[in-house]
Amino acid sequence: MKPVKIKEANNSMNKAPDSDLLTSHRDADGVVTFCMQLHKVEIQELLETGHLWFQISTHNEPVQPFRLSTFRPEGFEKPSYGIFEGSKVAKEIIQVVIDKIFEK
Repeated sequence: MKPVKIKEANNSMNKAPDSDLLTSHRDADGVVTFCMQLHKVEIQELLETGHLWFQISTHNEPVQPFRLSTFRPEGFEKPSYGIFEGSKVAKEIIQVVIDKIFEK
């Protein structure tokens, strides 16, 4: 997974010294939004299992509310690139796989 630069960014941080810069948007209520691009192998795993794992360090404090989504939040522009950008065939293949996973 790698960070995706977002147009609305007003904050940035490094995930780790050898990692890409993680840009984010922090609103007046303290909600931080950022976007990550999955690698092809991660997309394959997600399609096969339907699972998305999430870990967060709480420093032994209560977990704050969070939201994971594959959908862009309202008010944010679509990033200018993606793995399947402009690939109609890739999108059709993904749809076939999704239909197969969720068929009854």
